[in-house]
Amino acid sequence: MIKHIGEKRLHQTNWELNLLILLTLTSSVGAIIYYLYSLNSLGVSLSLILIIAIFSIIIKLTKSKENKSFPKKTKGKIKTPEIVFSLLYLISLIFSVWLLISSGTKTSIVTPWSQVPVTFFLVFLLSLVFLFILVYQESKYSLIFIRLQYFLTFSLIFFIYKIGYGFDPFIHEATSKLIEKKGLVEPKTFYYIGQYSLILILHKITFLPIVFLNKILVPFLAALFLPGAIYSWLKEYFQNKTANLLALMLLLIIPFSWATFTIPQNLAYLFLILTVFWGLKAKSGREIVTTTLLAFSTILIHPIAGIPALLFLAGLAVTRCGKSNLLGFCGKFFHHKFILRAIYIFLFLAAAISLPLAFSFLNDFRFNFNIPQNLPSLFQIPGKENFYLNFIYLIGFNYKIILSLLALLGIFIYLKNKQKLNKLGINLGLGIAFLMSFIITKLFIPFDFLIQYEKANYTNRILIISLIFLAPFIIIALRELGKRIKAQKISLALPWVVFLLILILSNLYLSYPRKDNYHNSHGLSVSSSDLKAVNWIEQDAREEYLVLANQQVSVAALRELGFDHYLKNDLYFYPIPTGGKLYQFYLDMVYEEPLKENMNKAMDLAGVRESYFVLNKYWWAFEKIKNEAKLEADDWEIIDEGKIYIFKYYK
Repeated sequence: MIKHIGEKRLHQTNWELNLLILLTLTSSVGAIIYYLYSLNSLGVSLSLILIIAIFSIIIKLTKSKENKSFPKKTKGKIKTPEIVFSLLYLISLIFSVWLLISSGTKTSIVTPWSQVPVTFFLVFLLSLVFLFILVYQESKYSLIFIRLQYFLTFSLIFFIYKIGYGFDPFIHEATSKLIEKKGLVEPKTFYYIGQYSLILILHKITFLPIVFLNKILVPFLAALFLPGAIYSWLKEYFQNKTANLLALMLLLIIPFSWATFTIPQNLAYLFLILTVFWGLKAKSGREIVTTTLLAFSTILIHPIAGIPALLFLAGLAVTRCGKSNLLGFCGKFFHHKFILRAIYIFLFLAAAISLPLAFSFLNDFRFNFNIPQNLPSLFQIPGKENFYLNFIYLIGFNYKIILSLLALLGIFIYLKNKQKLNKLGINLGLGIAFLMSFIITKLFIPFDFLIQYEKANYTNRILIISLIFLAPFIIIALRELGKRIKAQKISLALPWVVFLLILILSNLYLSYPRKDNYHNSHGLSVSSSDLKAVNWIEQDAREEYLVLANQQVSVAALRELGFDHYLKNDLYFYPIPTGGKLYQFYLDMVYEEPLKENMNKAMDLAGVRESYFVLNKYWWAFEKIKNEAKLEADDWEIIDEGKIYIFKYYK
């Protein structure tokens, strides 16, 4: 099987297709085995047998066609300037990675920028300069270097947050560990399993820890596959190699927060993007199979991206069938313009209402008409900070305008070349449909099943879906910009190049959590002190117990102790989820008074006689709460020289 992945006689993108087929088969076959049985040792073994068998069949059925299209490679000497700039680029890349690794921390932080030195920005900018020169010189290794730049750009969270980032990644990591231990989690849900099966099977065959895979998966796969998929599509329709590669570089001015850490929604975004670009290019059997498997895997990872992926796949199938005269009844049936238009209208309407209907189902079909109280300004000019941050937020505040203008320019180019870029009609229709879906959801779905700060997050996911379908138009616009830069004299092109590289640098800052005068991401990371507190409590407890703590300590408990700690009334022994009853008791302790009465109520609810209250030093009223809690608690413990106080209560 391994020889097929890197088969030398096949064209240059074949290894990507083969590896994508393997990954999507791992995700989808593993998920199906999970639903039908479980992912214990037997389930994983059965999955691997099926994956290898199906992969071998796909390779055999599509091999001959792929071989015929392979062009002969021409050998050429590598010029000295290319060697020099390649070495300079690799040195700057390695130095950037070293700066990130040395800046890694196990303390609680809000933003990675509190750890990263200014030197990193300078070295990162240098790497962009050397990469631009290599692309401009049409280096034969340009695409490899772009992949490396993507990984550097996407991997700050992986390098800086040594324990982990956020809240949701820990939940999914703990669930993966529980499935590894028990084979399944009851009740079996329709979503997320595509990611869990991929991580578990990769863990079994590579022996890499689940924690590591959970942190690296999306940044690594995005850097590995996005440049190749987009470049293969561009190369299919546009001949200027330099302009195509410059478009890949300039794509880094588009917000990419989703690619910086692993959760099912982010992995589903990646698979949807790959579905779109491989689907737009798909001609050979292997490309069609890859596109189909990507769409199928996406729905098994997350339905918010999976439903659009299947609608896009349906649109491609109808278009391909309608343009073929060799498909018998299918070709004759879909060849009628009236029928084609009817199907396209149906797909458009399905895209516009499918996600709002799904959300309304979760909301028990309750609707309300909600006009936003504060409409955002059309154009914002920041002026609170120094010149650099003001410039960065001038871009950040007006990203929607920038992306809209790029999309409109790309649509204009598409309309002028409609015959050549005919498949993009599907993207335009779905992009507009999901924009309508976003508006419908924003206006009519109240999201009563979510806590307040997550409501806007779910609506914005539809906006990201719309942006993904409009992404080819944005890339066409960026390619046109790269083409015009290439055509100019160096003296005229240089100011544009400097401006665009600074835009990439600005977007790097904006795509990660921030804390400045314009934005505060608020969420603190899990620290080594949190882990120590969790382990101290576990060793100190004499019987079943509960803990009232913040999100960071709670997910630290998931990391250290897993999900196997449920109490009466189906309560996890730490406040998870944050919308649950135990978390409300914690809020009462920190926002009102840390009374023993509150702890007794929590213990009655959970059916335990022993409990703990964890207070982190960074809490805004730490001294006041600490002194009040000492008066109420039966005992207390100090962790890491006062970074955390643990108060103990008995009934």
